[in-house]
Amino acid sequence: MATPKNVSQKASQPTAQMRSGRPHAFPLPVYLLLAGLLAATLACTRSVSPLPTQNQTVVPPPTFSIPTVMPTLTPLPPSETPAASPTPETSLTQAGLSHTVQARVNVDAINLRVGPGSIFPVLAILPQNTSVVIRGKARGDEWVLAESQSGSGWLAAAFLEWGNPGPPATLPLVEMPPSVILQGSVKNDSNQPIDGVIVALTQKGIQNAPRTEARTQADGVFFIYLPHDTIGTWSVAVIAVDCSSSIVDADCQYNGDFSPTEIEIYLPDIPTLLFTYQQ
Repeated sequence: MATPKNVSQKASQPTAQMRSGRPHAFPLPVYLLLAGLLAATLACTRSVSPLPTQNQTVVPPPTFSIPTVMPTLTPLPPSETPAASPTPETSLTQAGLSHTVQARVNVDAINLRVGPGSIFPVLAILPQNTSVVIRGKARGDEWVLAESQSGSGWLAAAFLEWGNPGPPATLPLVEMPPSVILQGSVKNDSNQPIDGVIVALTQKGIQNAPRTEARTQADGVFFIYLPHDTIGTWSVAVIAVDCSSSIVDADCQYNGDFSPTEIEIYLPDIPTLLFTYQQ
């Protein structure tokens, strides 16, 4: 029978083998200590909130509205718009028009003008047989105010074929817009008026100078119309006598002379224009 000493030595050998060939086994208190440390570490780690599920209510973040102060606009008082200066135009209200006259262009073409004279600007050119409505006339019976499809303006009455009730003598007088109006007369030695005398107004000192004409009526008076801003040196002269004049014979001849032959004027000064027929 073995001695107790040998038994004690054999029992201690497996313990030595476990220490050298297997994992070391810790006592229970050590495991409890390690578990406590791990729990503390997880508690100190920041947690990430899980995404909400369908049964959870998502609370939106608060919104902040910044109040906007709108300025109060005080309406300005309406400004007074200056009235536009009226464009000079022919006044028909003073003519007392109660009727109109139909007429037609009886030459190849005729100029429809701004005013009653060949120096006024041209508005349109009316071809032959153009129908017009005549509203009135200027003093002197040579220019009439007409309406056409091309507009309203002034036509030389001598180039129109007249319907009823007749030529310019039957038309009402139309007040003129601002214009330079030259009035003159032609008389004989006995101070009797001479009709059918043709007078020309020509600007002096200018090549291809502007020119317009007028004709004396039964009272021996003629009228020449110019734009209101006309200035300069001009010549007024007798240039012809109409075959219908009372001083011509059957052959359209006359035997006298006119004096003066020419009158020089300086516009805007308007002198008295008088020509005398001497036989």
